[in-house]
Amino acid sequence: MGGVVGESAGTTIAAIATAAGSGARGVLRLSGPRCRKILGELWVGQAPALAERAMLRGRVNDGRGEQPLLLLWMPAPASYTREDVAELHTPGSPPLLKALYERLLELGAEAAGPGEFTRRAFLNGRLDLTRAEGVLSLVEARTDDQRRAATALLSGGLERLLSVPLEGLEELRALAEAGLDFAPEDTGHVERREQLARGRELLGELDLALAWETARVAPVGLPRVALYGAPSAGKSALFNALVKEGPGGPALVHAAPGTTRDHLRGRWQLPGAAGEVELLDTPGRAADTACEAGAEAGDEAGHGDGAGAARLAQQAAREIWSGADLILWVIDPAAPEPDTPQAPPGTAPHILVWSKCERREPVPPHLPSSASAIPDARRGPAVETSALSGLGLAELARSASAALARPIPAGTDPGSGSTERASGLLRELSAHHRRALLDARGELSEALNGLEAGGEEDIFAEGLRQASARLGRITGATAPEELLSHIFARFCIGK
Repeated sequence: MGGVVGESAGTTIAAIATAAGSGARGVLRLSGPRCRKILGELWVGQAPALAERAMLRGRVNDGRGEQPLLLLWMPAPASYTREDVAELHTPGSPPLLKALYERLLELGAEAAGPGEFTRRAFLNGRLDLTRAEGVLSLVEARTDDQRRAATALLSGGLERLLSVPLEGLEELRALAEAGLDFAPEDTGHVERREQLARGRELLGELDLALAWETARVAPVGLPRVALYGAPSAGKSALFNALVKEGPGGPALVHAAPGTTRDHLRGRWQLPGAAGEVELLDTPGRAADTACEAGAEAGDEAGHGDGAGAARLAQQAAREIWSGADLILWVIDPAAPEPDTPQAPPGTAPHILVWSKCERREPVPPHLPSSASAIPDARRGPAVETSALSGLGLAELARSASAALARPIPAGTDPGSGSTERASGLLRELSAHHRRALLDARGELSEALNGLEAGGEEDIFAEGLRQASARLGRITGATAPEELLSHIFARFCIGK
């Protein structure tokens, strides 16, 4: 067969691209400079020339025997990764797929990591980071709203919106820097008032991108923050203090344990990119035991339906905790037993909230054993609060905003199921976009204010560079390796 093109460009990767289990057809994917050579050694009989894009039927030897195969050949650069790419379609027998995959590795391919094909597409300029995130979001999507939100990214909606401010920032910066070294008549000097006018227009473009991104994920739902804790730990008072108005109305606050029996929902406004979230107040956890006792007593007294309703309420509460994006674990520091050993279900991050601190009683030096058992990666700060005086509520809002913006560790599922996982992923990526847009807007606004106040051109140019760098975290141009690794690790093998 023909010579290998670009063999020094890098490694060739291989993966089984179809889900585990039997099926009518299985797919293996190859990408890299050794594709032609590997296929030539794999093919039974005269190997095809593979000069152009092709779909061919043939037989291959997997080292254990021959099997039929449909080859889809996509030569560089007109392929997903912009490298030579081959898809091998075979009968969907797991042993056959495994044998052929192992043969590809024997012939010089390397095992692909999670998302490595899409990462190569990004690194080779086929996709920007927003489109790569669209691929991931579309793979995870389980509802029409999730699919539409993912497709909006994959089709380049955010990429196109960002192209205008990115080009404008680059142009303004180039003119500002040129003015430092050359006479005005040699650089097409732009007056400050024109620079300011152009900069204000770019602020409008950033606002447009921010509004588009907010609207993109709005149908998916707001981030969910759930209150958790023992009965009468102060959850309802905290709910009322954080939610001024909401569809659930004010929560009933009473000294008797277990007063809250229904689930209340309201809107809580957080600072920064997190924006508005849905706050949920649920019955205290100790009501689990009360439900069981009430069920027995109710059955004996002929009131089993009420106990059954209480059990259903507790089941619904557990589902809320499992599906939450953030848990506020409310603890009364003066309670004789601040908490029970059981930790909340789910994998959401936690913020520990000391309540009723207006009493000025000392907060215990150690966390409850159940709270201490939460992994460090999921446990946020402990915040002292008072729903009566407002102590710590602003700090709690800042901590919640930071926790919701923190990337979800790879390999964990936000929420209790695939639908919740997909929604959590969309909200996480969108929070990253909005945070970077707000940061870019802040950098540009500060640079314009400085220029308007008579600041130097070099300081103005540096502010423009910083604004561009913030946007580059969205497109991937200036995204740190840690962020890229986190995103692509969320993909499955073969994508």
